[in-house]
Amino acid sequence: MPCGATKAPRTATRQTLSRARTPTMDVIRLWQPNGLSTDAVTAMLASVFFLSALLYAAHRDLRTLTIPNGLVAALLLGWGLLAPLAGLAPRDMTLSLGAAAMVFFATVALYAVGWLGGGDSKLMTVSALWIGAGQVVPFLMATMLAGAAIALALVTLRLLPRALARPLQGTGRLARILPLVRTEIPYALAILLGTMTVFPATFWAGAL
Repeated sequence: MPCGATKAPRTATRQTLSRARTPTMDVIRLWQPNGLSTDAVTAMLASVFFLSALLYAAHRDLRTLTIPNGLVAALLLGWGLLAPLAGLAPRDMTLSLGAAAMVFFATVALYAVGWLGGGDSKLMTVSALWIGAGQVVPFLMATMLAGAAIALALVTLRLLPRALARPLQGTGRLARILPLVRTEIPYALAILLGTMTVFPATFWAGAL
């Protein structure tokens, strides 16, 4: 450093960076309580968005055995927007993308043999993106266990003695339940349960 030169204070650099705001950051600051960083508020909003979307997907899948493509697209775009704002490092984002790609190819293979629905494959892929590379394996294991439990429950329901099913015949509920038992498994519910199992260990929970 030349004689007489002074080193620029780091606070000036931070102030310069803080001025580079985006409309999304401005909205987040409106909801920012005292004592919480912008990263923490973003992580909180992202967590509510992600889990609410999965809850809606599970509800929709239980009722109609379908998962809207728009919901999957919203989750994908939401992650791309909120992950960097919440402070997820570029390296971790890259690893998450790689893990999601692996889940996508694996679930597409299951879809090809008829073991998984197309909507389930897409929802599981985007959920793996949100969960992150570090928790993908526990997420997949928890989801598979939840799916097996749901399948067992549906098989048990199908094999219920007629005496137990008779009270439902007059209400019309049996007619709505049997199609679910005989055809597909609402796997979005298993994805929700698997996500809730590992979510406390994800980046989003740690950023709160």
